[in-house]
Amino acid sequence: MMAERDLSGQLEKMQREWDERARENARFYVNTERQDWTDAEFFQSGERTVAEEILTDMINICQGKDPKRMRVLEIGCGAGRVTRALAQIFGEVYGVDISGEMVRQARAALADLPGIKPLAVRGDVAHAYHLYVVQIEPARLRVDRGTVFRALRAEGIGVNVHYIPVHLHPYYRRRFGTAPGLCPVAEAAYERILSLPMFPSMTDRDVADVIEAIHKILLAYRR
Repeated sequence: MMAERDLSGQLEKMQREWDERARENARFYVNTERQDWTDAEFFQSGERTVAEEILTDMINICQGKDPKRMRVLEIGCGAGRVTRALAQIFGEVYGVDISGEMVRQARAALADLPGIKPLAVRGDVAHAYHLYVVQIEPARLRVDRGTVFRALRAEGIGVNVHYIPVHLHPYYRRRFGTAPGLCPVAEAAYERILSLPMFPSMTDRDVADVIEAIHKILLAYRR
């Protein structure tokens, strides 16, 4: 118990200190080469890091897979210096270290919209927000999740679905003979969930574009 309290205290202290650094000068604390980074110079430094540390080891990293079909998780993504460069190479890139303010804006914007709601977050946990998942409410719309998905993609919004229930993956169906109906709660949730765009370099304008597209589509399809 004492070890758990010590660890919790250390984590809180680390989070508090990094929040203070981010407010002071996030880019400097991500890359201390200089204090006055411009946008172009900051993200170009990330491209150099990826060129030196990732592109030189792509055979080992990809193991024969097409990088455009791979998902990459960057832990400790900071202000998105490397994340942005990774996104030029891999199909999907997720960064953990996301802005709480961006999450707050998205949650507030979706609060009163018919047919969609953010997933609940327990009060005793700190969400990493490597994904921002919402639920489509079919009873309040004239269409299903698939139609909303395609309409948002047509608006240029890179929505996705995370994740297909494990027992419905082809491997498990072949290996263990699992089939629809085995886990009805998970299957019902899968038919409703939708992941909205979420990445460290997302601007206020990007957030507004997502919100506007969701409003447009859900209001058009509401019952």
